[in-house]
Amino acid sequence: MIDELEFEFEDDYDRGRHRRAQRAAPAGRGRPPKRRGRSLFALFVTLILLGGLALGGWYGVTKVRSYFAVPDYPGAGDGSVTIQVIGGSSGYDVADTLFKADVVKSVKAFVNAYDANPRSKSVEVGYYRLHRHMKAALALDMLLARNADNTL
Repeated sequence: MIDELEFEFEDDYDRGRHRRAQRAAPAGRGRPPKRRGRSLFALFVTLILLGGLALGGWYGVTKVRSYFAVPDYPGAGDGSVTIQVIGGSSGYDVADTLFKADVVKSVKAFVNAYDANPRSKSVEVGYYRLHRHMKAALALDMLLARNADNTL
């Protein structure tokens, strides 16, 4: 009786293997698999999604950098404007005067240049002729030069 059970168990095992082999046989008869179109489409969609993520990341990084960057004009400027430095003015006061006269692009740019230059505390009281749209460091250099070309 035990032999009969083992024989039936072996029979079930062999029958299951045989069924799997029959199912796999028709697909291997030389017909191309129908999944090729699906896999190319999935690859295309994946590439589009990855490209979109990369583009979004690049855009996000440039936006974040713009929040931390200080706007400043790139060159020596053009035109002419006269500003007045009043006695007791701080670096922020001078920066505000220059910003309102459109000499520098932002107050923060001039304050950064003012704080970075150890000679900036020696800006004298008086009238100065500067250019419009100047780089903040160049405007500070002109204030520190105090020669006949830039003072009235």
